[in-house]
Amino acid sequence: MNLTPEQTEQISNLVSRYAENEVLANQDFLVREALKKSFFKYDDINEPRSRQNEEVCEWYLVSSWLVGKLEEAEAITLQNDCGNFWGRTETGQNLRYVGLTQKCCL
Repeated sequence: MNLTPEQTEQISNLVSRYAENEVLANQDFLVREALKKSFFKYDDINEPRSRQNEEVCEWYLVSSWLVGKLEEAEAITLQNDCGNFWGRTETGQNLRYVGLTQKCCL
């Protein structure tokens, strides 16, 4: 599909708004420490078969809406009484440009 520059900008702005409103905070240190100290359970991690050999680079606290969308897209997630977390398997790129974020928000 060929998009005009205006359409590309509109999509980028939409994804940015979702990322700003639905990705609540980077919680990588918290999740890793909570798992290490058994405060969080490894059994609470939802790791689809398609992602079993992928390493989580960063953990993000996300909204309940987004965690549902991420699970539909077969992303690694963790849900417990402390919140909904996304185990992002890539790093370095702004969330608005990540294909999985775009897929969930469109």
